[in-house]
Order: sequence, then structure tokens, then C-alpha cells
Amino acid sequence: MPDRLLLNHLPRRNRHVLAMSPEPKMVLLTSEGRKQCRLFHRLAADLEAELTTGLSMSQKLTLTKDLDMMEALLSTDHGASV
Repeated sequence: MPDRLLLNHLPRRNRHVLAMSPEPKMVLLTSEGRKQCRLFHRLAADLEAELTTGLSMSQKLTLTKDLDMMEALLSTDHGASV
């Protein structure tokens, strides 16, 4: 399932998103939207591989854990508009 943050950046009034419910896991993407999600994930994986070259497995795990925590904090709605 595509990431919620990624979905927020796909145009709704385009061919990318057909429907999005209030539930975080309920999204219906068009074939173009799925194509864009696959592209994003491939680019993200390539970038991650490039940025972590030379790090030990322990360092990679620490970095991943820290970045996941930052993403969770940034994606939490605190009632403030951005």
C-alpha cells in the first residue's frame, strides 16, 4: 500500500487518485498513480542505497530507526495547519 505522505503529494484532480477515504489505508489509485508510486519507491530505494554505502549494518539500522521516528513525528496531526 502506498505511503500516506506520498499520496498527499499526488494530484487529486488528475489521473492519479480516483478516491481517498478518511481511513489512512483506503485509497484507489489509477494506473498512472500506481506508476508514480512505483517510481517514487524505486528512486527512494536507489537514494537510500547510495546514501548508506559504506555504513555498517548497525549504522544503517540506527539511521533507519531515527528517520522512521522523524517521519512519524512529522506526519502526526497536531491540529495545526501547515
